[in-house]
Parts: sequence; structure tokens; C-alpha cells
Amino acid sequence: MIIQHASWIRMKNAASTVVPVFRKTFQCLRPIQKAVLEVTCAGVYEATLNGGRVGEFILAPGFARVRIEPHPDERLGSLSATLDTVHGRIRSSWKYVEHGIRYEIEVPVEAEIVVGGECRTVGKGKYVFGE
Repeated sequence: MIIQHASWIRMKNAASTVVPVFRKTFQCLRPIQKAVLEVTCAGVYEATLNGGRVGEFILAPGFARVRIEPHPDERLGSLSATLDTVHGRIRSSWKYVEHGIRYEIEVPVEAEIVVGGECRTVGKGKYVFGE
């Protein structure tokens, strides 16, 4: 099974502050020869199978690199967003100014920033584009 065709396990009240534990119990009628576990999440996860940890990292982060691609909209005029991650805070904002658009982006890890169709790979830091 690939993740695009997965049966999703979801939390009924996702606005909870409780860390959810998702379990799926099943029986195999024949010996298992191959198994694939695909995990997708925003943040940190720990996968186990039969009580044992799966993978090499305990609480491995879901990503270590980000891609930021703002899509300005004249109807808004400006937009600012932040996202707290296990690696630090990501900030992105854009604003229409007299001669174009000003972008301000801050990333805690290596990132790809796409502005005006041009992709730049940058390290941790604060970046300003346009104006």
C-alpha cells in the first residue's frame, strides 16, 4: 500500500492538547515476508511495531528542510504567518509596496525560498527580497 491510497487514522477532536496515539491492530493469516510503514506528520513522531521502536531515531522530526513559496494576492495587500516547529520558528510575510512586493522570510534550518519564480537555497537566517 502506498500513502496515496492509505486508510487514514484520524483524531475526532483534533483541537485537543493531548498527544494522540494511533494504533491499528490486525492479524496476518500467512507469514509476513515484507512490510512497509509510511508515516506523514507535521512535527514529531515515534513509530512502534509489536512494542518495539521502528527506525533509527527516537522522536525523529518529520522534516529538517523547508520550502517556502509565497503566493501574494492583491486583494489582501499583505500577509504574515508563523509556524513553530521542532527546529524553531518559521516566519514569512509579504506586502505590496510602491514598486512591487517586499518579502521577509526567516527560517531556522536550510530552506528553499521561491520568490518571483526564482528558487534560492538558503541557510538558517532572515532574508528580505523585492521592494
